[in-house]
Amino acid sequence: MDVSCIVDSLLLVPIERTVKDAKDKLIEAIRHRYRTQDEVGLPMKFVDKVSLNKTFAEMYELGVGNLQNYNIGKLKVITRHCMVYH
Repeated sequence: MDVSCIVDSLLLVPIERTVKDAKDKLIEAIRHRYRTQDEVGLPMKFVDKVSLNKTFAEMYELGVGNLQNYNIGKLKVITRHCMVYH
């Protein structure tokens, strides 16, 4: 009985600390995920069609292949949340 009390007293504080740290990290990860989902894309306007197509080509070479999907009209592209690598 004495051994179990000693072991409980020695392990209680580190276990409680570990559980609290894990809880805090989980809450922070969830908060970060929802913060990034709330961001709104910003439109980026190009001077002409040539510069827009050149940007599409350069981004494709860098690994961003779906930038054309975010074309929102005449010479405009949404610039956030569109950087999905292929």
